[in-house]
Amino acid sequence: MDKILPFLKKYPMSILLALIAINLFSIAGSLRTSAKLDKMTINCAKWKSNTISSDKAAKEIGISSRFWDFCKSLDDY
Repeated sequence: MDKILPFLKKYPMSILLALIAINLFSIAGSLRTSAKLDKMTINCAKWKSNTISSDKAAKEIGISSRFWDFCKSLDDY
């Protein structure tokens, strides 16, 4: 405890910035997941409105057979 307290007193801003950086990385990870789901939803909407072909929509998302199951599941909502 005698070594930790002087360290905290000496570098309070660095510690605070490190905590903020960790929090931002966490937020970025969750946004990445949400962005992929949003892109899948948009491609399904484009596919249903015949704006985009099914092959191109599935290729943009990076999936093949699961694309149809995902788009069909959106019909339930």
